[in-house]
Amino acid sequence: MEPKEWTRERTVLCVMVLLFVLSLVYLTFSDSGLIRVWRLGSQVTALNDEITQLHSENNELAREIEQLRGDDARITREIRERLGMVEPGETVFVFDAHIKPSQR
Repeated sequence: MEPKEWTRERTVLCVMVLLFVLSLVYLTFSDSGLIRVWRLGSQVTALNDEITQLHSENNELAREIEQLRGDDARITREIRERLGMVEPGETVFVFDAHIKPSQR
């Protein structure tokens, strides 16, 4: 068998294939390549989920604010429960729930 001669067409074909392979590698692994685009897509999905959750929390807090407006009794109860505050002249009794009756 005689080796094939390198013709101009064959040289052009090899250069085109080489350019195609190099372009494919660049498009896949560069900073703006497909792998980075895929990772950014995953981040966008996660951030959209977080935004949805934060919107839900925001709506919940807005409802709570509306319920507290004008309801002094509930505001007082929330202050007592969340902040542990008392009215002047009140006495606070603190019980340790971890002490067993036999240890008292």
